[in-house]
Amino acid sequence: MLGFAANQPIGLILVPYPPLGLASICFIVLSAYLVVLGIYSSALSVANDNVLRRAIRKSVEQQSDLLDKIGTAQMERQLQNRVPIANEI
Repeated sequence: MLGFAANQPIGLILVPYPPLGLASICFIVLSAYLVVLGIYSSALSVANDNVLRRAIRKSVEQQSDLLDKIGTAQMERQLQNRVPIANEI
């Protein structure tokens, strides 16, 4: 939320009063710091917890299986559209 709000200061900078552009730019630094801190703390949590690593690995495998099934279905649909049906020949 902070990153999105701080990324929209163009309209605020152009207006000389109240000086909201400077405050908005200052929130960019805070939001970037909080994002990096969150990524770092997540990495520490994953590094220290075997159960969490297994759960993440299992979740990724399940999601990749889902994507594989979706991709295969789309490929089959495209092949069916390219190959003429025997009744139409």
